Parts: sequence; C-alpha cells; structure tokens
Amino acid sequence: MPTSPSPSNRSLSLAAACLGVIAGLLPCGLARAQSNYSTPFAISTLAGVPLGSADGTGSAARFYYPYAVAVDGAGNVFVADTGNNVIRRVTAAGVVTTIAGSVGQYGDADGTGSAARFNSPTGIAVDASDNVYVADTSNDTIRKITPAGVVTTFAGTAGSIGSVDGTGNAALFNTPNGVATDSSGNVYVADSNNFTIRKITPSGVVTTVAGSPGSLGHTNGTGAAASFNTPTGLAVDGAGNIYVADSLNLIIRKIAPGGVVTLFAGNAGSVGNADGTGSAARFYYAFSVACDSAGTVFVADTGNQLIRKITADGAVTTFAGSVGAIGSADGTGSAARFYYPYGVAVDASGTVYVADTGNTTIRKISPGGTVSTLAGAASATAVDGTGSAARLRYPQDVAVAPSGDAFVADTGNNTIRRVTPGGVVTTVAGAGGSGGALDGTGNAAQFSQPSGVVVDTAGDIFVTDTSNDTIRKISPGAVVTTFAGYAGSGGATDGTGASARFNQPVGIVEDAAGNLYVSDSIGGTIRKITQGAVVTTLAGSAGNLGSSDGTGAAAKFDYPLGLAIDGAGTIYVADSKNNAIRKVTQAGVVTTLAGSGGVAGSADGTGSAARFNTPTGLGIDAAGNVYVADSGNNTIRKITPGGAVTTVAGTPLSPGGADGTGSQARFSYPSSVSVDASGNLYITDLNNSTIRFGQPATGGPTPTPTPTPTPTPTPPPGSQTARLVNLSVRSTAGSGSQTLIGGFVIGGGGSKSVLLRGDGPALAAFGVSGVLSDPILTLFNASSTQLDSNAGWVGTPAMASATSQVGAFALASGSKDAALLEPLNSGAYTAQITSTGGSSGVVLVEVYDADTGSPSARFVNLAARSQAGTGSQTLIAGFAIAGTGTETVLIRGDGPVLGTFGVAGVLAAPQLTLYDAAGKVVATNIGWSAATTAGVSPVQATLSAATPAIFTRVGAFALPSGSPDCAMVVTLPPGAYTAQVTGLSNTTGVALVEVYEVP
Repeated sequence: MPTSPSPSNRSLSLAAACLGVIAGLLPCGLARAQSNYSTPFAISTLAGVPLGSADGTGSAARFYYPYAVAVDGAGNVFVADTGNNVIRRVTAAGVVTTIAGSVGQYGDADGTGSAARFNSPTGIAVDASDNVYVADTSNDTIRKITPAGVVTTFAGTAGSIGSVDGTGNAALFNTPNGVATDSSGNVYVADSNNFTIRKITPSGVVTTVAGSPGSLGHTNGTGAAASFNTPTGLAVDGAGNIYVADSLNLIIRKIAPGGVVTLFAGNAGSVGNADGTGSAARFYYAFSVACDSAGTVFVADTGNQLIRKITADGAVTTFAGSVGAIGSADGTGSAARFYYPYGVAVDASGTVYVADTGNTTIRKISPGGTVSTLAGAASATAVDGTGSAARLRYPQDVAVAPSGDAFVADTGNNTIRRVTPGGVVTTVAGAGGSGGALDGTGNAAQFSQPSGVVVDTAGDIFVTDTSNDTIRKISPGAVVTTFAGYAGSGGATDGTGASARFNQPVGIVEDAAGNLYVSDSIGGTIRKITQGAVVTTLAGSAGNLGSSDGTGAAAKFDYPLGLAIDGAGTIYVADSKNNAIRKVTQAGVVTTLAGSGGVAGSADGTGSAARFNTPTGLGIDAAGNVYVADSGNNTIRKITPGGAVTTVAGTPLSPGGADGTGSQARFSYPSSVSVDASGNLYITDLNNSTIRFGQPATGGPTPTPTPTPTPTPTPPPGSQTARLVNLSVRSTAGSGSQTLIGGFVIGGGGSKSVLLRGDGPALAAFGVSGVLSDPILTLFNASSTQLDSNAGWVGTPAMASATSQVGAFALASGSKDAALLEPLNSGAYTAQITSTGGSSGVVLVEVYDADTGSPSARFVNLAARSQAGTGSQTLIAGFAIAGTGTETVLIRGDGPVLGTFGVAGVLAAPQLTLYDAAGKVVATNIGWSAATTAGVSPVQATLSAATPAIFTRVGAFALPSGSPDCAMVVTLPPGAYTAQVTGLSNTTGVALVEVYEVP
C-alpha cells in the first residue's frame, strides 16, 4: 500500500499508539545533514517485488495502484496510474510508456507529456480519434490528452467543486470517477459525489443526463427524476445506451438515449455474489463497467474479487476469478485470482483488460476467459518462488542462519519464510490468513504478526509472535511450539514458560550459551530467556519509559525494537522512539552508543552527534560494526565500535525501491538488517514487501544532497469560534490485546483543562448490554509516560462542576466508572481503557474541553482503534462542535490500510456513517476515493472530497487510492455528531476511526 508523505508530529504518537506499530509515520522538521557514504553498499533485490513506476515490457514495468483502463482501436491500453499521478500506455506486446504527467508529482498543470500534472486520476476513456479523456478526480476536472501528448483541461475548474452545467471551465464537478465516450465524440462522466451522470459535447458543453445533484437513492425514472448512490463507472454501447456502475447501490443501471434510467442487474442495497438475471444477481461494490460490440457488459466486481459478465438481456455470470479469493494467479475462469480489481475495458475482439489495482498490474482476459498478466508484477501476496516470482507481505525481520539461508518473519502473511542465497523462497511454518495461536507442524501452525526471528546452530528457529505476546519455537522438522508466554495474555511477569508474560515482543537474538534476549516493546524492557524457558528482566522497568542510562531497572527505553548481539554477549538495542542505539551488557548495564534521546534526524557523526529517525532493526558483523535499519530515514547506517555513524545505502527521507550503490539505492521503511559471515547485508524492505541484499562496494557515487524540509506550521485559529469540544469513542474493551486506546491532540499553544472518563457500569442505564464492569482509565503523554490513572471515580467538587459545565451525564456516587480532570499542555495524548479483573465489555471513553470561553488551546484530532462489529459492538466516535460559524473536519474509518502497519484481522470492507444529534444520516462513505454521499439529516453540511492533500495537511497517514478505507471531509455547524464504523454484510474486524480538525 502507499505510505504517508511524511505526516506531522501530531499524528506520529497517535497513530503509533492506535496502530501498535510505527511503520511509515515520519515526523516533519527533522535535523538534516550531509550523509557520509565512505563505505557504501551495493543494494539489489533478492526476493519479492516492490511497487514502482518503471516503464518497460511486461513484468519489467511497474505501476502504483492503477485504477482504470481504456483500449483504443489498435489494441493499445491506456492506464490511469493513480498512485503515480500519471497516464501510461501499454501496447499489445506489453510495452509500457508514460505519456503524460510526472511520477509522484501531483497538480493541475496543463502541458505536454511530463510537463502536465494530475491529482489522483481514476477514470479513463479513448475516442475514435485516439484522444484520451481522464477523470482527474481530486482536481474535480475532466482532462483531454491528444495523440501528441498535449494535456488540456476539457471541463471543470481545478479545486472548484460543484454541479454547474456550462462550457469548459464554467462547468463544475464533484469527484468525477468514470468516463466513457460514444461514436459521436461525446464524453460521459460519472460525477460521483453529485450522484449524477454528465455529458460533455466535443466542444466542451456540459449538461446533466440523469440524476439530481445531491439527491442520492436508487429511483428509476427519466433525467432528474432518477437517483443514484455514488456512480463510479460508465460504458456506452453502439446504440447509445449508457451503463452505470452505481457502486454504493450495489447495482448496474442502464440509461436509454432519452435519459430513461432502469435497473439492469443487481438489487439495490443487497450485497452478494449471486449469478442470475436482473434483480436476482448480486454484486459487492462493483466499480466499473465496459461494453463490447454485441452489447455484453463486463463488470469489475471489486469487493468480490471478480470480473462479471452481463448479456444484453441482463443475465449475469462470473467471467473470471473466485469469490472473495485474493491473489494474482493467471488461469482460466475461477482458477484466476485478482486483488481488488477496479478498472475494466474491452476491445473489438472481445478481449477484456483489467486494472488489477491491489496487484498493481494490468491483466488481460481472452474471450474464452483465460487470464494472463499483460504488464506489471504483482506484489505483497504470499507466494513461494525464486527472486521476483516470490511474494512477501510486509516482512519485518530477517536472520541469517549458520547455513547461509535467511529466515524471514513475513509479518503480513503470518508466516515464517526461508530465503536461500540464490533467492529461493519457501514457507517454513504458518497458515497465513488472519493469523492465530495454534501450535502444530508447518502450515498447521498459526502466528499473529510475527515480528522477530533468530536461528541457532542446531537449526531451531525462535520467533517473537508479537500480537500473541509469546515466543514460539520451530524445530528443524517445522514443529511449532510455544516456548514462553501465553497467547492473548499480555503483561510483564517474569516466570517459566507459559507463566511468563510479554507485551508485544519484537526483537530477538541468541547468545553463545543459547540464552535468548527479547525486546518487550510496549513494556520498554529487555528480557532474557534461558534454554529452560526461564524469563527474567535484564534491563528496563515495565511501563517506566524514558531514555536514561543505568543498570537493570534503573535504565529506561522507549519502544525498543530490533536487537543484535556480539561475541562477548553485549546486546545492542534499536530504541526506536528515543531515536538512539543502546548497549546492554550481560550485567544489565545500559549505555547509549549513538544518537541523542528523542532527537530525530539523519546526521552522520560520532556518538550523540549522530541522528536517527525511528531505527527499528540491527545487525552486527564479525568486526563489531553495527548496521542499523534507520526506518524513518529510509536508509541503512553503520556504527563502528567507537560509535562513528555513517550512511551506507539509501538517501534520507527519500523512499523508493530502486537498486543501486550508496545514495542511489532506495528503500521504503527498511525494518531490519542481518549480516552474514562474509559481511553481506540482508534487509527487510517493509513497505516494498521485498528482501534486499547488500554487498560492500569499492568507492561509491557522490551522495545526493537533500534539502531540509519545511516544518508544517500550526495555523492560528480562524476568526470564527467554532471548535471541537467533546470527543468520545464507544467500543469493546478488556485486557491485553483488547485494550481500548483513544488518542487525542491539543493544538494551538497554551494549556487546557480536560475531563476524561471511562464509562462502563453507567452505560447500563442507557440500555447498553454487556458493559465493562470495572474499567481502568490511564492517561499517557506523547512519550508514553503515564500521567495519571483512575479505577472508580471520585466525586470531588471540581469534578462535579466540570461534569455539569460540559453537559456530561452524571456518574453514580461510588460507581466503578473511571474519571480524571487534568490540566494538559498542547500535545498528543492517549487514554487507555483496560479491565481491573481481566474481563471485557462495552465501554465509552470521553474527552471533554472543560475550559470556558474560546481558549487558544483546542482539540484538533481524535483517533481510536478497536474491534468493529455489529450491534452493541459497533465502533462509534462521537464529537461535538461549539461556538459560532462552522467547523471543517476530516473523518476516516480505516480498515484494510491497517494491514500495511502489520495489524492483523482488519475490517476488510468498512462503511463510515455520520449522524446528527437526532440520529439522522448526515453523510456516508464506502471506499474513500470513490465518493462521499449526502444523507437525510436537516443539518446543512458541506461535503467535499477527501484527498491526499487533505491527509497531508492535517498530518494523517496516506490511504491507498481505490482502497475500501473510508474518509469524508464535512463542514458542519455547531452541534453533536457521531461517526460509526461498521462492516458491510455484517463483517467484523479491527478498525481505526479518526476525526481531524481541518485548518
């Protein structure tokens, strides 16, 4: 999935706390200096395939979430390469070239070829004269590309949202997605957020064919009498009939030349995958359509991972793929696999082309249903094979065994993989999928986000099974057992075997005597495990985070991750949040080798003069040099025994996947590094889902200077006084992995009085069943330092006054509900709800602005991660706006994207719905880049597109274009609102709900 373009500090601690990992979250305004490549390494890709933007032939080409395809009369396929913000052409022979736009550069500039700019283009069509038309979605415009590559704005005005008919830039659109052309050169547009179908004549005159702006529904009728719900794809047949992928209605519509809209296939609001005729058929978020010369319609049934076929009389069959089966396999019919296919096109011979978005490939389907890959290479799926034929999914750690083979914690696939020096990848253990905790042999065993791996001389593999809070052992015969800890029961208890407890263990190494050492990341400790599975704490004190050197419990760490160990048994620690590399002796004496606690940067230097940015992995060579996966900088660093730090590969803060030497190499969040007996490096390139190989190079290229980024300033409050005053989240909470974490950010400077509550028993009075009977409320700051905690609130006069002032419901005297009243400075905080007795249940965490007037300090962000389910387990975030004027907020319901951070069991198909205080729908969204739809609430809300620029502006991590994650930007008057995250078709899974103030 695409990663964030360096979100701001305010999202770093929130997202890290809510997601449980910190991959790809980079703070802005870092200290920067010229890197020293005195001993560069030549980097190559050993196994797996990264995302990219390379032109080339067939599998040598790379795309970055291509979203739409169109085909001309000569068999050339045109691709809206959405993640790259470019338009590509693929010949019939699979030769890929970029015809317009510049990779990674977004904008709205007209021009020729690479001088033009696009912003998340998601629709594409070709007319009979070979002009290409593009739905430039985030610019809210329709662009035209001549055969000579000249790009102009055909209709609409970049940055101006509306539903105005008119000529050229006098017309306005709102998140246009699909485009199609007819034989007369007219262009038709699925104007998604206006819920209308528009027509543009060859001279640029825009009219509305069907639907009424802002009126969503599924009514059949003529012209404005018809209604749609986020139409996203269009196709036109030879008779002038328009076919519409009415995506959120889950149906395919047909518009006759006179503007008469009828149902063609599917049943409005009914999710499914059934074949059948007309309303008997079912679809799951069908995103695009294409029509051949015989009137047959092909459908990219995205949520079902299928390509469907509809005859002229409405009979639906499955053309290729298997329901719900994600993969990249070529084959015929149901033997083929897709990964969220979004775009579909068909040529004159009946060959179908597919933008297989999740696989970042362009696929081809013969008239007989045989699927092949025309261009690009699938990535991030679990496939054994050699080199680029293998697939990994967010591998987090690699260890080189005495045999020379490398073993990989393939975190996203919940498996342990073996990679030979020749790049042959096989699966050692684990069943993949959503994970579990079962012991067993080979693929009968289950892991849950395995993050660390080490191999001993006997061939035993030890694994930190992070989300299970256990240490697992794999014998040479692939028999998996639980060596220490107890699955699902986190903690910090020392003990033997299953009596010990861990709290998200990550790094693991072994000494010459066979003792294991583990970084217990959340607890902030380094643990030791003997061969007899006796667990003790070597250094650090559980929950007592910081950066202090010292001995044993007097030392402090902050989210320690990767480990390395030298021949003398000294342990090296990637102390990630402290941006430092620490040393721990066998006696538990902790010192800092390089970096300065809490200060991020990329400067080379000696000891505390060096700077790191979220280091996550370490390796050590025979000479005692330590190699660092400096993840936030996207570089590999080297530290001599004397503490001198240099950069050996990658360029600070320049992500990518390119092979090369020294500064010419690129990584995307490298998470671990291991050194073999010859001094070669094995690197897990997390976001590229690849294993990289590094060899010492003689000399090296001149390093490329990188400019110091400009920190994103906090804008001053506007002249109007509208502001967020109450943030709340209701979900299920318990102990261990069921801890409910609510994050919030105070911005604007100064301090704020904040009332926090963890309501459990009190909810029963409101008819909520299954409440948490004994909540504990704990408040942490951005450094994960505990500020205060409460179990069983105390009704002090100050608390009673604050409760009345903010309008919160009263808590019963002596109840076990939790509450705190805290004066807090600007910054990021997390409020965690756990259980006193280990039980679980429904709980409400509330954060109130207890100040009076309109202070400069204000709430700017709320985030909470939890299991999203149905009924009482729906994930609900509430917020209130007070003051005068209006407040613009970005609201997100993240599900699938969490998998890119290593979160298992994510909510695959989230739906985000915003309600007003009366419980009426204000807006809803399924698939953030598809559309946001208006509701039935009388609240006058202004809806606009959630764009990458908005995410960057508020400091939110990026969402993959075309992903089913949800987002909406809403301008609201003062009042109370709730944002609910549910799963389509009653599905469940882990989700993250976020509310950001948009300055």
